[in-house]
Amino acid sequence: MKAFRQLAFGLLGIASTSAAQPLPLEGVLRQVRHNAPQVGTARERLAAARGALDQADRLPNPFLELRQENLTFNSHGPVANDPSLDFFATLSQPLELGGKRAERRAIAAADVTVASADGQRVERELIIETARRYLAAVRAREELRMLQEARTDFQLLVQTMERRVIEGYAPEADLMKFRTEAARLDASVTQVRIDGMRHRSALAALLGEPTPVTDERLVVPAPLAPPTGDRPSLVEAAVRRHPEMQAALARVERAEHVLELERARRIPDPALTAGYKRTAGVDTMVTGVTVALPVFDANQGNVTRAGAEASATAFERETLRRQLTAEIETLLVTADELGLRAQRIDAELLHPADVVRSAARSAFREGATNILQLVDAERVFTDAHRTAVNLALDAYAAALAARLSCLEEALP
Repeated sequence: MKAFRQLAFGLLGIASTSAAQPLPLEGVLRQVRHNAPQVGTARERLAAARGALDQADRLPNPFLELRQENLTFNSHGPVANDPSLDFFATLSQPLELGGKRAERRAIAAADVTVASADGQRVERELIIETARRYLAAVRAREELRMLQEARTDFQLLVQTMERRVIEGYAPEADLMKFRTEAARLDASVTQVRIDGMRHRSALAALLGEPTPVTDERLVVPAPLAPPTGDRPSLVEAAVRRHPEMQAALARVERAEHVLELERARRIPDPALTAGYKRTAGVDTMVTGVTVALPVFDANQGNVTRAGAEASATAFERETLRRQLTAEIETLLVTADELGLRAQRIDAELLHPADVVRSAARSAFREGATNILQLVDAERVFTDAHRTAVNLALDAYAAALAARLSCLEEALP
């Protein structure tokens, strides 16, 4: 881990004297988690689901009826004191039978769980996307720095070769090999610069900043350890607590309650009525019960549909469980292997590449004519350092994804 840390801060470090305010990954993720529109959208949808839950728990409203009958008219208009005039004032209250209200509330509660899990999923995906853009911008910056240094060093070799050609110590074809390699480096510099600008612009969009984030503000994150523990237990717990699995479980529960609600709707709900009646000057009380008769519609079609939907969501849950198991297992393995490889990169790759380049340069200074060997050594050295940068950042990204999959704090 010490060698890996030296690699991260040595190869990827930037000057601490930058005039721009540093923008470490921790601060970027914190800002995105609080201010990103995607998080706000998920938060409002959760609030909407909670409002629906509150609504689902309400009793049905009563019906008030005021009615007048036997109103007669004469040449002057309605007769207000006609003794045959009848008045009715009744109140009817529907009664839900078969546990419909409880099932309706359970459906709304499941929707709240789905909305909450979706919010966690959105936040997780946002963290991964932001970290990916940030690390890609850091990668481009460091690759650009290395390529520019390699191009500067190579220009000195080109100038040396030009003098040798002029003096007749080397053929012009060898000079063309050097110029070809210099042109290749120039093309790589252009490509990496464009990639960096694209990722810094995307990062600025995630942060809500009007202009691309500058290279000087990027800070290389310290190495991040992947989750540790028994692999099968980690995978099982991660799958069970994964936001998508939580949402899938809630959808299964919701579908089961929908099925029970449709079954309960085969039981008609009565409406109890009570009120006051005045007929022919006599005050009386009115009571009654109103019930719909399930003669033509017993709700069987909706029961069949809800049953099929419940079965379908159960199959979807099992499919998701298998996919998440394979995905999380791969994430954990990838994080472990990349982390171990990054720790050995200095001794296994960088040091040998440096030895090869030093030997080739020494031979060139002594007048050796094996130009291809020198060009190849320079290319190997640059590619080795680019590989080290990529490996360090890939190891960090893999550890971050693995920690998120296990619902651990992304950045300790």
